Amino acid sequence: MRSFDRDQQAVAFLIGLLIIMGYCVRPFSGLLSFLQDKTGAEQGEQVREVFIEVQGMAKRPGVYSFDKNPSCVEAIQEGGGIAGGLVLESLSAAMPILEKGDRLTVVKKNPDEAGIIIAEMDAARQVALGIPLDINSADSERLDVLPGVGRHLAERIIRFRKEHGPIKTPEDILKVRGIGKKKLEQLKPYITIKNFNREYKPH
Repeated sequence: MRSFDRDQQAVAFLIGLLIIMGYCVRPFSGLLSFLQDKTGAEQGEQVREVFIEVQGMAKRPGVYSFDKNPSCVEAIQEGGGIAGGLVLESLSAAMPILEKGDRLTVVKKNPDEAGIIIAEMDAARQVALGIPLDINSADSERLDVLPGVGRHLAERIIRFRKEHGPIKTPEDILKVRGIGKKKLEQLKPYITIKNFNREYKPH
């Protein structure tokens, strides 16, 4: 039987260790690559956070996400185009750019042409999609959807707006009876203020 001296044993040990490390590193590299791809995909998904609802005479009505504010034409195309062989009445530059939470409804204007109506999504759908409601334009029914508000508090917010004018900062609603600092912090993620030059954006 052939014997090995210490140097030969050390070399054999190192060779064996390198072989084992090679097998271990390979699956680890695959896992790392998978995690990097997954993170990249998740980051890509997070970018598409502009939700637009397309309804009416669109071929595929529904809510679609975009990575930036889309034009009306882009939203209609995402919804499969216009049904019934109709064409859009105008493709002029005056057609507005849609904003997060908008609802575009395609309607029939005449036998050959379609028009569009732009409004806000239903409040419940907006909140479910994480889209804040404009505290100045929302009526009492929309405000009622906000967590911890309810019909009576919604009516008090409407009355406050009528008496004191548009709300300029979230802290203004602390003056509404029934809203304290704790409830304000609860509401902040769900409200926005669009009617002033400096828009409040939730944290």
